[in-house]
Amino acid sequence: MTSYSDVTDQKNQKKELKESEEKYRLIAENMSDVISLMDMNLRFYYVSPSISRLTGFSVEEAMTHSFEKIVTPDSLIRIQKILEEEMILEASGNADPSRSRIIEYEQYRKDRSIVWVESSCRFLRDKNQKPFEVIIISRDITERKVAGEEKEKLHAQLNQAQKMESVGRLAGGVAHDFNNMLGVILGHTELALLQSDENHDLYSDLKEIQTAAKRSADITKQLLAFARKEIISPRQLDLNDTVESMLNMLRRLIGKDIDLVWQPAAHLWPVKMDPSQIDQILANLCINARDAISGVGKLTIETGKKSFDEEYCKDHPGFTHGNFVLLAVSNNGSGMDKDTLDNLFEPFFTTKEVGKGTGLGLATIYGIVKQNNGFINVYSEHGQGSTFNIYLH
Repeated sequence: MTSYSDVTDQKNQKKELKESEEKYRLIAENMSDVISLMDMNLRFYYVSPSISRLTGFSVEEAMTHSFEKIVTPDSLIRIQKILEEEMILEASGNADPSRSRIIEYEQYRKDRSIVWVESSCRFLRDKNQKPFEVIIISRDITERKVAGEEKEKLHAQLNQAQKMESVGRLAGGVAHDFNNMLGVILGHTELALLQSDENHDLYSDLKEIQTAAKRSADITKQLLAFARKEIISPRQLDLNDTVESMLNMLRRLIGKDIDLVWQPAAHLWPVKMDPSQIDQILANLCINARDAISGVGKLTIETGKKSFDEEYCKDHPGFTHGNFVLLAVSNNGSGMDKDTLDNLFEPFFTTKEVGKGTGLGLATIYGIVKQNNGFINVYSEHGQGSTFNIYLH
């Protein structure tokens, strides 16, 4: 027979249980993190209301979703791999029953935009330690991921700038010493040639030495340009006039199968630099374009005016604020992959066959642009051509 005391205890227990459930429900519903419960078939049967802040979906909508519908394809592969690992670990009987896994993945919002999510997942177990459901606590980490990616990008740019600066100092020092030795070689070769006639046995050998030394001197000149130590004579230029004076030579350089299109902009600001450096930039870019185009193709040279403020430059790493004259050279050739783009301006880096290039053309352009307080951006995709945008003061 149930006593009055037993009934009172039962009522108190039910009241305490109800109050406890209400307390935890209020906690769950007011947390910024999303709490989800899944059965062992990976079907949601509880999702806290904060899901709407995270994804824009209502609780009812979120309850009907499967992983295949709410995460990006790459994230789905990663999640499936982790779930498989957990099931294998669980079946082994050797796993820590209190373990949890933290997963970072990309999830779709209702408007199909993407949010980065960090989820802590663990099994809930019965008294025999057998799992009967999965609890997931998720939070938005988009800002953290974006900040981390930006930090990595800036760190990579700093490393690249430091590497290029170190290589530039080395290249400049070597080029100066090498140039001095070449001067001695060329001087003695010219004296020897003056003292022998064309019928002399050594005359042809001396000419070969002279040709090789002059070619080497051209390479040192490129190295000095990369190192920004080449002696230059800058003056005020109209970039359109300077480019137009080169067009005939450039057309001969690229050949008749490549159509050269010239698109000058009106009323350019003057540029202060050595005109021979414009010649070097265009010659190198046109030769590279010719080599990248198989058969018939198109090369476009255009000019323009561009202004960038500090706010724009914050969102576009590599850009510098100020007013610039744009010199753009585009081609519809083979384009470049990411690995090539990452090493593009390094001295002696080339994708051409041995003997077909020194790997100094683009390094020279980089040095010239930096020497004139400008900057350069390259846009290219494999099979989609390339565009070199050079911004000059």
